[in-house]
Amino acid sequence: MPGYDPQRDGPYGEWLKSKNVGFNPGGRSRTERVVGEGTLAEGPHAGERYQVRQDELGNRVRERSASQGVSTGQDVKINAPCIQGDIGTREVRDGVA
Repeated sequence: MPGYDPQRDGPYGEWLKSKNVGFNPGGRSRTERVVGEGTLAEGPHAGERYQVRQDELGNRVRERSASQGVSTGQDVKINAPCIQGDIGTREVRDGVA
């Protein structure tokens, strides 16, 4: 398949559209939503405000902020998939399988 040729294909953007190549002009494609807000009641960061955001994969980020709204840290919970595997084994004794 031949590549892009400006003499034959015209503007590069139009050539990409003809190949059904898309892009996100708004930047990031992950969607996040706020699922919790409040003030931490206990622990080393007691009294700090926090906000919990969750993306479409279920990953959560809790961002803490001080009284002036400056971020003091993040706590991240990754919702990793459970991977199960089956590895075949073979027992060999004295060179005989």
